[in-house]
Amino acid sequence: MALTYAARRPRTLSEVWILDSQPGARVPEADVGSPTAVLSLLEAIPQPLPSRQAFRERVQPRLGRAIAEWLAMSLRAGNGGYRLTLDLAAIRALLDDYSRLDLWRAVEDPVRPGAIRFVVGGRSSVLSDADRRRLAESVPVYILERAGHWLHADDPEGLLAVMSGTSNEVACSDRARRAGRARRRLRLDGFGLGCVCDKGR
Repeated sequence: MALTYAARRPRTLSEVWILDSQPGARVPEADVGSPTAVLSLLEAIPQPLPSRQAFRERVQPRLGRAIAEWLAMSLRAGNGGYRLTLDLAAIRALLDDYSRLDLWRAVEDPVRPGAIRFVVGGRSSVLSDADRRRLAESVPVYILERAGHWLHADDPEGLLAVMSGTSNEVACSDRARRAGRARRRLRLDGFGLGCVCDKGR
């Protein structure tokens, strides 16, 4: 969503952070934990539920505790029990539309160079190795090594550190390296952060 907005109104934004997202058109992933799989799981859960715990018991075996707890925040008590406040049909339509978009041009030929940054989960399958290398040709890319797709649930401290600029992490891009501004790779062990390029490579 953010990259779409940035492509349409690039001069209104000073920074754009893209979190584990594929800029190009794609076939929706079916892996456990992918947005499509999570949505399908939520669609299959009968509502209302008797309690938040009943929801967590359905979700946690598939997605893990952190994501189950995060999703449970969208439950509201009402007549007959707990229901998700999420509009699952609207989310499905947005995901289908998102899958058809190709926004590589916004990344590779931006109106505001330096504004777009990517944060990628080291264990995520959303971006292939080739896509990660392609991104690094044009924009800073930070990798949270221990995170899957859901960065805010898998490594909230690492994500906050990167976005707040307190991680001492330096993101690299081939474009910056060619301009003589190569930076050494830094890994902050407490957060498991890594950069996609190394000095001298």
